[in-house]
Amino acid sequence: MAKKGQIFQTYTEEFKIAAVKAYTSFDERKGVSNPLKGRLRTSFASIEEERDDLRAQVDYLKKRYPNLVKEAMSSSKITTN
Repeated sequence: MAKKGQIFQTYTEEFKIAAVKAYTSFDERKGVSNPLKGRLRTSFASIEEERDDLRAQVDYLKKRYPNLVKEAMSSSKITTN
């Protein structure tokens, strides 16, 4: 609450416009991904390493979600006949 006799701080129009322009032009970080978010990208020494890693990921997912593998196989049989 304001006290009796209190003097409020006032700003000029030029200062207000400059503050708004500075605020709106501060979009430098917009669109840049956060380096601390998500998992790190793995860099492989060779193509074979990358292939082996991808195969391991596929095998893991097949074990984790076996019903998706069955659905994919049944749909591929239908389309090949």
